[in-house]
Amino acid sequence: MPSKTDSSLVRDLIDDANSAGPYPETSSEGRGIVTCAGGPVMLTNAYVLVRVLRDIHKSRLPIEIWHLGAQEMPGLLAAIFNELGCKVIDASSICGGTAASIHDGWQLKSYAVRNSGFEDVLLLDADQVPLADPKVLFDCPQYLETGAIFWPDIIDLAAENPIWPMLGLEPEQVRSWESGQLCVNRRRHWKAINIALAMNQRAETFYRLVYGDKDTFLLAWRLGGSECMVVPHSPFQSERFLCQRDFDGTPLFQHRTNCKWSLNEANVNAAGFKLFDECEGFLNELKRIWNGQIFIPPNRDLAARKIEDNLVRNRRFTYVRGSERAQTIELLPGHQIGAGRCASLMNWCVCSSERENRLTFFDHHKPVATLNVGEDGYCQGETSSFPSKMVYLEPLESRETTSLDRQSNAGVVGDLVRASLLARDHDSAYLEKLTDAIALMHRIDPGIAEQVQIVAETHAATEPALSDNLRSLASDLSAGDRAHGTSPAKRSPPEQLGDQRLYVRP
Repeated sequence: MPSKTDSSLVRDLIDDANSAGPYPETSSEGRGIVTCAGGPVMLTNAYVLVRVLRDIHKSRLPIEIWHLGAQEMPGLLAAIFNELGCKVIDASSICGGTAASIHDGWQLKSYAVRNSGFEDVLLLDADQVPLADPKVLFDCPQYLETGAIFWPDIIDLAAENPIWPMLGLEPEQVRSWESGQLCVNRRRHWKAINIALAMNQRAETFYRLVYGDKDTFLLAWRLGGSECMVVPHSPFQSERFLCQRDFDGTPLFQHRTNCKWSLNEANVNAAGFKLFDECEGFLNELKRIWNGQIFIPPNRDLAARKIEDNLVRNRRFTYVRGSERAQTIELLPGHQIGAGRCASLMNWCVCSSERENRLTFFDHHKPVATLNVGEDGYCQGETSSFPSKMVYLEPLESRETTSLDRQSNAGVVGDLVRASLLARDHDSAYLEKLTDAIALMHRIDPGIAEQVQIVAETHAATEPALSDNLRSLASDLSAGDRAHGTSPAKRSPPEQLGDQRLYVRP
């Protein structure tokens, strides 16, 4: 390992930080929470974190949730987070210009802080459970004085660590920083933040000497000559979680480092942990509409997506396989199965082929049954196993859909909007193109105005300009339907198909 200053490395770090230029005055405003979450485990934990903030502590701080692509953030979860007032950001769509790739959650944290839309950022790991609304941190004297708060870990960074001479810093034994939470003003610490990002982009160099991202912040603050306040109280420690405190010593953050929340396995109720029952309740709500897997459906054409929308509107079906007893299953948004979910029925979608679109059910890994979809909602097909068995699906009378169930019930319109939001950073005409695409779809599906209205309401908290545009578009489309006699009333009556496109939001 290096034992003397690597002047070229230090120069590269400083050069990378300087290349960012001055703090972009128009890029950010206000205060907010940033968390990074991708994949089944961290998405589950992020959901609990957001619900604790919103439902228990009544926090109105805006929240950004960063991830690394569709393989980490299915549309269903993105819609749920949008409904909870969070902005979901795909870093993989905007980080192509960085000096090195950002390809894991540790690296993503510094990238998200660097590129956040907030001037004052509270970075929280997804497996946090706060004990109070953390907005108080932004107004505490220590933050107002320095613009940066860090929390101590339970270990020290040794004076013998080669990282000190490698960076030309005076060796010392110092308490390591725990980056499950940090609070920073981006304007005041722009240079240090960019040094931290540059270090995390060189993970192959630095992660050999420090544990992941956390002490890259400590080292970046030293290299950048930035000031900060470190909470003087060590965290309360158990085998399962750390409890970080505020400057008065009051418990503030519970970091479930060794007992992350699970959607489908028993969760650890560690001694001293607060709000366990409330968190379990949030998990049970999520479990009703998500099986905890990332399901990426195959490419489908517009006709297949329209069939999916109709199946979601019907929602409840009688499912019969061979001579087995009939059961009720629910086809939910996001290709999820609600009631009736089991190891052999985990996801569903309508698959496109050259000849037809067919409803397909999946277990954990593969298709298990394929059915033809009738115009009246009745489906018939067979299992994929040998010998095959006949499978039947018959619509039941639908019940009222709850807010949580319908958060992604916006069909292909929701997909278009999510794709447009990803494109807006490099396409100033994204909103005009989105409007044109929806207008074209409306020509073949006059009932699409309801989907536009649902998406508008979903994004009202996080994208007000987009939401207003979509509301106006929905109104125009509906007016055009009435003027040309193409009202959705021409579709099958609700008593026949359980049509629930017209929702009453609770």
